[in-house]
Amino acid sequence: MQPDSPGLTRLKEAVRRAEIEMKAPPPAGEIKKMLPLAEYFADQDRNAKWRVVSEIRFREKDLYNRFGNEPFLANAVIDLVAESGCEIDWQGLLDGLERFLDESSDWIVAIPLSNAQTQGYTPITEQVGLAEVLQDRDWERDSEPPVEIREIFNHLSDYIDVGVRWHRENTYTGSLDGRRTAALIFREKGAEPLALSVARTKARYAIAMWCLLVPPEWRHLWPTLGDWEPRPYIERGTKHKKFDEGVWAGRRSPVKGAHITHYQEYEVPRRPEFLRAPFVALERANDNSLPARAALSAAWSLYLAERIPADFERTDRVMLVSAAIDALCDLGEGPTGEAKDRWARFTERHGIWREMRGSYLQGEIEEAKALARDLRNVATHGSDDTLLNLGYPPDQTRELRGGRNRAGNELSVAEAAVAFPVIATAVHSAARRVALQGIESGWDDSVFRDNFVPLGAG
Repeated sequence: MQPDSPGLTRLKEAVRRAEIEMKAPPPAGEIKKMLPLAEYFADQDRNAKWRVVSEIRFREKDLYNRFGNEPFLANAVIDLVAESGCEIDWQGLLDGLERFLDESSDWIVAIPLSNAQTQGYTPITEQVGLAEVLQDRDWERDSEPPVEIREIFNHLSDYIDVGVRWHRENTYTGSLDGRRTAALIFREKGAEPLALSVARTKARYAIAMWCLLVPPEWRHLWPTLGDWEPRPYIERGTKHKKFDEGVWAGRRSPVKGAHITHYQEYEVPRRPEFLRAPFVALERANDNSLPARAALSAAWSLYLAERIPADFERTDRVMLVSAAIDALCDLGEGPTGEAKDRWARFTERHGIWREMRGSYLQGEIEEAKALARDLRNVATHGSDDTLLNLGYPPDQTRELRGGRNRAGNELSVAEAAVAFPVIATAVHSAARRVALQGIESGWDDSVFRDNFVPLGAG
């Protein structure tokens, strides 16, 4: 028998007061808008619901985790207390919350994608499908969609509308291209906020791995979730000109940078094994598969580092690429300090740097590797990453670990700009190899571990 909760006692009193307030008639001549019960809680009563939530967190961790969202849990608690006429005890509350979850934990979720081309409907796994959305600018209510809901129903045993790309002329926004082009449809288990959160995260990892396996072509957009719209697709140049001091009329320097570039949409991979790869990897990652974990984590870091458009500075991008290296070299043994050696063995075994010698001199590669490590360490442990992004003052010296120093001109914008693509290209090549190995081997740990065996070793 669970002991009762002081917080629950306070909450019952708060619910009684809120119900009185909710049922009170409005002042004469006024119309009262009915709100959820929690909106009628007085300020001093709001803490009561959070006290119960905290007690559930510390006394019933598994139940708390099933909700995945404290406001959602708090509202469920209030509803159960109110439905019981404020007579529920602690054990009854726990039982009621369990029943609530059991009865409302199966969802179909449509996560919109922006700037991602696909055609029709594609079943990806038993629980995931990919659908094209209606693209017509002047669509009507009876317009024929590119995907019949029966296709979704036959695959997932339920259906959901995946939306349209264009906002109609007679809507609040007027005619607007929202850039929603496709939707990933998931069958998800769990409480409502948890199911939505997990579906969004799966969609993000999916587009990251797709972009790893089939990178966007030049002047093609990187796909994103379509939860905000419109998504950008037009690049505007930055106007600039030589400074003509005091010249108001007469011959002036020409203005540059006034260009406008329209980017094309990314085409979702057509190869079935590539389309399925992120979702199979996500399942295997739950089983603690090392290559699945490595490929997903590295793909996400590289997606953020390389995506266009992005708001990251070069130090942010270097840190993300460094995170991808750490993910690729993780053997699930914790921070052993061996990641640097594993990375060296991986690149040697697969000839990563050798492949790049056609584009870069060996000295450039070695300097890029060393500079990227220093940029990462400064950005992670120092406050002068701002100077790295602006261009380190050439007359200053930066002290580094191990008693080393770098002169300011070694940390210039030009030096950092050269180092990043060298390292990013190598890491992208390594991450893609891990993903392809995983697809071919069924995400086998032993195949992944072989990447770090020194050449010539037995």
